[in-house]
Amino acid sequence: MQLQDLLFSQGFGTRRVCAGLVQQGFVTVEGQTCTDALAEFEPEGLAYAVQGVPWTYQAKAYVMLHKPAGTECSQKPSTYPSIYTLLPAPLRQRPNKGAVQGVQAVGRLDQDTTGLLLLRASDWPYLKAPYRLDYGPMLRTYESMFTPQERRQLMWLSPNQHFGF
Repeated sequence: MQLQDLLFSQGFGTRRVCAGLVQQGFVTVEGQTCTDALAEFEPEGLAYAVQGVPWTYQAKAYVMLHKPAGTECSQKPSTYPSIYTLLPAPLRQRPNKGAVQGVQAVGRLDQDTTGLLLLRASDWPYLKAPYRLDYGPMLRTYESMFTPQERRQLMWLSPNQHFGF
């Protein structure tokens, strides 16, 4: 794969921007500065650095992120900062086949909720799994801590259940 295409696939900008990074000497491959944007490399496991920051080629992008309170799971946040501002630029700009660039959250959490979020590139098969029967059901389990103060609170939560206390 050409070095400019490799950098493009990893989210370092357009092909033209990536070619410029290489030609200006900002890219090192296996410890050696490379100024030929058309140089061919085997991408799997390739270690390189862009502007002194080390990277390893990853064909797919999967991220586990602990979402802090006060952030939105949106590309276009309305009130709070987006979770995507917590990610390095190459993950936010990674090219996708869809309309939105970068990794995408699998599910959402409210702005005041903290917890684990999975983010993936568009090639992840479970992106459309809830909508496609050929993937099978996606099981979800939610756990909540709640201490009822009165029996009527329990009945409000689950009117069809009978509690033995």
